[in-house]
Amino acid sequence: MSHDDPYRELKEIGEHITKDGRLLVQRAAAMAQYAEEVVANMESEIIYDGWEAKYDTYTNPDTAQVAHHSKPDAFENATIVSAGFIPLDERVTKKLIAYEKLLPVFRREYEQVPNADTVTVVDVESGIANIPYLFYMAWAPPGFDVNRAYEVGFYRFDWFGLIGEKNNPRRKPLWSPITISLFGNLSPAVLAPVYNGNKLHAFFEFHWDLVGLMSDTIDRSESRLLVISDDESIVIGINPPAREATGIQGFVRGQTQQVEPLMLGRDHPAEVQELAKRVKARETGFVLRLGGRDHQVCTYYVPEILNGMTLVKLIEP
Repeated sequence: MSHDDPYRELKEIGEHITKDGRLLVQRAAAMAQYAEEVVANMESEIIYDGWEAKYDTYTNPDTAQVAHHSKPDAFENATIVSAGFIPLDERVTKKLIAYEKLLPVFRREYEQVPNADTVTVVDVESGIANIPYLFYMAWAPPGFDVNRAYEVGFYRFDWFGLIGEKNNPRRKPLWSPITISLFGNLSPAVLAPVYNGNKLHAFFEFHWDLVGLMSDTIDRSESRLLVISDDESIVIGINPPAREATGIQGFVRGQTQQVEPLMLGRDHPAEVQELAKRVKARETGFVLRLGGRDHQVCTYYVPEILNGMTLVKLIEP
């Protein structure tokens, strides 16, 4: 894919990304609404015989708190978790059974939405329903409080603070900061609040696999292309020609464990930090020396996806 007009290619890729991102937001809103309908009817659920055979119980040896985690084959590559409930009473049991209704719908979304990484609902009591299957007890011990996940370094931001009533009174889906997901992917998420009446019950989370998105877009180009986030100048994607020309290392699945190395404004050569600074300032058409060579830097800004992102093309004058 190449064009005489450098901005035309960037615009086409930007429109592709915007279309996919808008779909993610629309589907997140629909899934949150469906989850609210399920939550509203939890008390009427029937506790069927043999439901407990689908779960394993785990005990934290330090606190004696108990977590209940669905078995790997219980729900066809899906997870339901109740972390830290003592005892597992009727109300919580009905909630877990209600979450079973979410899984077929979540599975359909996961299979049909491009580059979906995970489809999840997480409630204020550390209850989780997730597609595809993930053994959460390997990441968080029994008794784990998801409300404090960001405080203990489990995650980069406060989920409930982001989408709760104080920060999001209109109850709309919002993009999260970019992070490394539990599956090891570079994955921001669309979060949509799930209310039970006037009380926040949970959030629906649609993770987006940026590696898959980049392979569908910039990686198909022979141009030197990279994509930089607006807020922290994170390298969302960089294709092989740009990586070879600049020496900038992008995300490597299985090797990049934290987002910080991808922030171009930190711990990078001065020329790379200058690139990030000028891109963030919305400059375009300027010349900058990168990797020992001068490059014309052309940009295209995508405002509504990932809280703002910029596609960048590097051209040797």
